[in-house]
This record gives sequence, C-alpha cells and structure tokens, in this order.
Amino acid sequence: MWWNPTRGDFVSSEYGVLDGLGKLRSARYARFQMMKMEMENRVHEYRRNNPRPNNWVFALEWTMAHACTRLGHLSTTFTQIVLSVTEFQRSYLELHGLLDYLEIYLLRIGGIQPAATTVENCVGTITVSPLVLQDFFTAGIPVWFIQPCKTGRFPYNVLNIVTPFKPLSFLCLDKHNPPFPVIYDGDANVRDKHDAFYRFAQPLSLFKDPFRQEPPSNTQPTSSDAARPHCEYVLFLPTHLSNYENLKL
Repeated sequence: MWWNPTRGDFVSSEYGVLDGLGKLRSARYARFQMMKMEMENRVHEYRRNNPRPNNWVFALEWTMAHACTRLGHLSTTFTQIVLSVTEFQRSYLELHGLLDYLEIYLLRIGGIQPAATTVENCVGTITVSPLVLQDFFTAGIPVWFIQPCKTGRFPYNVLNIVTPFKPLSFLCLDKHNPPFPVIYDGDANVRDKHDAFYRFAQPLSLFKDPFRQEPPSNTQPTSSDAARPHCEYVLFLPTHLSNYENLKL
C-alpha cells in the first residue's frame, strides 16, 4: 500500500486508436484485487457484528472498490494510472485505519476491552488535550503530550525539553515544477482538511465531455493535423497533473 508504480508497471494498449494509453500490469492488479477482497470480507464481518454500523465504512469501501475496478478495466495514461493507484491505496488505508479504530482502539477506550499493554506500530498524534492523551494511552496508540514551558505560580509539568527534528533532514521539501495549487490552508486537526482532499481528488478521474460545444477557432489545421484522427476521448486533468508527452492525438 506504499508502493509507487513505475513505467515498467504500465502496459500499453495494443491496436488502440490513441498512443500513450494502457493499463496497470496484471500481476500488480491481481494483488490489489486480492487485498480488496480481503478488506471487503472484513467489512462484511463488521456489518454482521454491528447492527448500527458507521456509514463511513461503507463509503470508503465503495470508493476502494470503484478505484480497483477502474485500474483493471480502464485504459488511461501513465499519469492517470499513478493517480488511480494512489486513490485505491488511500481509500484502502483509510478503511483499514477506521476499522482498526472501531473494532480495537475504541473498545479499549470505552472499557469494553482491557487497556493496551504495548504500543501499536502506527502513526500516533501530538496533543495538548489531557483527555486525548489518556484515551490514546489506554488504546495503545503513540501519543505525545505538549505543554508550555513556563514558570510561575502554577508551572507546567514538563518532563523533558527536546529539539524537534528538522524536516529538511528527512523529507523532500523542494517545490514541484510546475507548482501544485494550494487546496487547503488551515488547521491540520479538523475535518475541513480531509474534505478538501476528497474534493480535490474527485475530478481527477473525469473525462472531457465530447458533447460540450467548443468555441470556434480561427486557426486552420495543417495538412499533418488534418490527416490525424481527432478524438474527444482524452483525460481531463488539472494543469499541474497533465502529462501528454506520449499521448498522440
């Protein structure tokens, strides 16, 4: 689920009208299919054991299933293949995390299951809330409790002062060329951030409407252009994601 497709995983379509279109290699797609079926079985078991299930579980399952189907049956450019793989991975991982929270961690927090005795190998959280600290400690989720370093009449209980890692030392912070648009600007711990991700991802798999009227052009096609077949069946991507180097109309 953290794998990135390469050109070797892209199989060009044979006998197609357009060059540059293809599908994900069958071995990779078969692996995704197997993982999708395993997750669907887990969702089915969750539905059977919960008369009032969380609706987000089924929304993520629907997104994951459709993303997997498009990977196996829709010929697109390599750029679109990468985006489709990312969409499947994101929905799978979100569904996996949500089910873990509902079936494991939330039961520990609520006292239905015993508190954790070990720390889970997962991404935790940084918090200033004592309640979140207590809940995550009970669940066994990594958590860091941050307090102001102040002195005075009511000093904070700061156990240790640490120097944060510099992101430049282990993350690539170079600006993309061309630059990506800003899709969200705000707090990282609110739902608005995740909603912005979904709104941005939704149109990435859309195609251009062949029935939409195009404005008339004053330029005349050249002889080479006139001899080339015209097709409206092209991918419609944001400018910063478009890559038509191998797509010949």
